[in-house]
Amino acid sequence: MDYGRLEVSSPGLDRPLKARGDFERFSGARATVTLRLPLNGRKRFSGTLMGLDGQAVVLVVDGSPVQLPLMDIDKARLVPDI
Repeated sequence: MDYGRLEVSSPGLDRPLKARGDFERFSGARATVTLRLPLNGRKRFSGTLMGLDGQAVVLVVDGSPVQLPLMDIDKARLVPDI
């Protein structure tokens, strides 16, 4: 009888950020965030995660903080340091 195979893995270095607590816990890490709707003509942002400010994720992009509405985030992932 073949019972199949069970694979167990942990989120890799490019861990997805989903819960509010993830954005606080990984503050200081590099991340990429993709929005559902454009903000100032952009949907994709890459920078240093600075946590939350109310209902927005704060990401430092090119030296300037950007507030990304939490409800508009489609995907967010950590960027591995290689």
